[in-house]
Amino acid sequence: MIRKIKETLEKEDLSEKEFNAIALEIFEYQYNRNRFYKNFCIKKGITPGNIRNFKQIPPCPQRAFKYFELTAFETKKPEYVFVSSGTTEGLRSKRYVFYPEIYDNVIYKSFKKFFLPDMDKIKIFVFFTDFQEFKQSSLAYMYKRIFEKFGKKESAYFYKNGKYLFHEFLKKTKKEKEPVAILGTSISLYHLIQYLKENKIRIKLPEGSRILDTGGFKGLKVVVQQRDLYKSYSELLGVDEKFIVNEYGMCELISHYYDANLKFYFENKNTERIKLSLPFLKWRIVDPDTFEDKKEGVLIHYDLANFDACIAILTEDTGIKRGEGFVLKGRVQGFDLRGCSLISELNLKNSGL
Repeated sequence: MIRKIKETLEKEDLSEKEFNAIALEIFEYQYNRNRFYKNFCIKKGITPGNIRNFKQIPPCPQRAFKYFELTAFETKKPEYVFVSSGTTEGLRSKRYVFYPEIYDNVIYKSFKKFFLPDMDKIKIFVFFTDFQEFKQSSLAYMYKRIFEKFGKKESAYFYKNGKYLFHEFLKKTKKEKEPVAILGTSISLYHLIQYLKENKIRIKLPEGSRILDTGGFKGLKVVVQQRDLYKSYSELLGVDEKFIVNEYGMCELISHYYDANLKFYFENKNTERIKLSLPFLKWRIVDPDTFEDKKEGVLIHYDLANFDACIAILTEDTGIKRGEGFVLKGRVQGFDLRGCSLISELNLKNSGL
């Protein structure tokens, strides 16, 4: 299975038939190796023998990762254990990573295709914690790998020991003559913009510079609109809005989505800001009550790289289908997803398994 996954992730394209075949194989693999997920599937009346399409695979509720060890390698020691950000419930999802070389390959291929299609390396400035200080963060791990693989000499981190190093960043950028890439969360880059506004500073980064932000604004006491933030990036940092890309991922998922606008720009296409990914990650937008496909609704992800956990994940994110991709709308509000209400079905106390 590991060899097959590695070979599949190297392919530049996958037909629907190819994706379906490997997805069903992975589902059977997970069904037979994870007692929590198997119990969940049995409760829903689904086994590997009675489905023919990957869309029939029961999507594991994202929230279940907060309560159960959802891994196909229960007896194997993981290389890393990543946890999600805190929630109002006080619980965090845990994602066990057993084959980091597969995770690394996914990170490299996605970043190159959607954020760095025109060059092999770039100076990278990171506004996030170094992985050595935050080893439970999948985002810190991702930035570390990107920094090492694609960062030119003099790339640097500008968040250390709990403090943003804005002054050092400004000193560094004054000398820059070549494109740079700024990486951070939406919140960290919001703080950068606020610093520039408060100090009445505008800079003009070299042509071809770009920004990658990720995440939302949970935890901020003010309401921030993404379009306003991106306008500020452009005005205060001198970065063309076509070169601003948002990455969408989650602790529970190995693969990532990126805004496709920069990729489209270098392909001379309309720079529409929609989320796309590599061919081994598919998505659906469904009605949360019926699970029927809809133009607007709740997102389900099917990730072949998630072979060591759950291939299908029912998120608490909502989206709108647009062209060949989707646009994130927000989080589910005001009700429990049907799938999330079934978390108790993963409990083995009454299952007899």
